[in-house]
Amino acid sequence: EREKLAVQCLIVRDLYHLLELYLAHLRAMPAENGVAAAGATSPAPTKSPERPLLPVGEWLFEPAD
Repeated sequence: EREKLAVQCLIVRDLYHLLELYLAHLRAMPAENGVAAAGATSPAPTKSPERPLLPVGEWLFEPAD
């Protein structure tokens, strides 16, 4: 019973992620004929907000010397 419930939870989680991905795709699509895409609550920003990028290193954590 526990294994069955675990598999069901994994499937529901995966479906939720697919739905969020689909909605993000719909929000990113340009509006056609003045009608917003389904699921979009506001127009997508045309320019990314100005913020500094995080430094990217080779290591997840600094190696001990």
